[in-house]
Amino acid sequence: MRGGVDGPRPHRPTIELLESFPTEAQVGTTIDFTVRVSCHEGCDLGGGVLEVVDADGTVQTSQLSRADVEGGVVADLSVKAPPRTGAAKWAIGFPEQEIGGCVHEEGSLAFTCEVLPHTTSMAIWGVPTPMKGSRFTVNVGIKCSALCPLGGQLVEIWDGEGVKLGEGRLGDEPRPDTVGLYEGEVTLTAPDRTGVFSASVGFSPDELDLPHVDTAGDFTFRCVELPEHTVTVRVVHEEIDAPLGDIEVRLGPYQAMTDSEGVAGVAVAKGTYELSLWRIDIEPVSMRVKVTGDTEIDVAAAPRRIVDEDEERMWM
Repeated sequence: MRGGVDGPRPHRPTIELLESFPTEAQVGTTIDFTVRVSCHEGCDLGGGVLEVVDADGTVQTSQLSRADVEGGVVADLSVKAPPRTGAAKWAIGFPEQEIGGCVHEEGSLAFTCEVLPHTTSMAIWGVPTPMKGSRFTVNVGIKCSALCPLGGQLVEIWDGEGVKLGEGRLGDEPRPDTVGLYEGEVTLTAPDRTGVFSASVGFSPDELDLPHVDTAGDFTFRCVELPEHTVTVRVVHEEIDAPLGDIEVRLGPYQAMTDSEGVAGVAVAKGTYELSLWRIDIEPVSMRVKVTGDTEIDVAAAPRRIVDEDEERMWM
């Protein structure tokens, strides 16, 4: 028996967290935190042992090794959220032990947090303007909030009435120059009529080891008539020193890029269109064109005029 007439009473330790333990954490993630243990009698508890009991009952030991300005001794600890969602509980135990010639009684501190699934986010790009009834592809990127590997996961695309239009798999490695963004190319068939259509992209990561939240995204695309004619556009430059390649030529929904000579052949259906030229270093050009057959058009382009705001401003 300790204490009373048979010996000195054991000293009582106090265990406290130096910062708030998070109320939420994602499955499988590591939570770092710091604990301070102090003795009511002012003993130096350096070298004392702590026991951390995790949500599955596993016990790991750690040592108090760093003095704190408040008079206690601290330990930097970490626990791992379990691989399932729901409330999780951990406990820090200070077993009865003799430190510095004094016996210190046991103490404990429990804390809980809600374990949540990983979230996922989606990006959609490369949506073309397909011909009606043609096959086309859309690029979809998926990223996990905890940067889980998503290679090989299934991505599906559905129309507005719930009909599946296509599916694809994410690549085995993240997209270059990104952190954890896995890209997949999905091939689908355009409707057999013209117009603007909407589609939904769905990602249900059911095959992953850890729980993840589904994610979805929407995009629209325009279907156009099959081309019947070719409009050859020749850019006629006025004081443009740079090569005339890579100028975007648009005739309504149809588009092409000029070659090094400033020529682009745009395949279009019969109709009346707004013809436009665009490149960052030239002045935008726009004109109406009626297409009834193959035709050639010369379009004048000039260097983009940079406006000096100081010159435009009236100074008083």
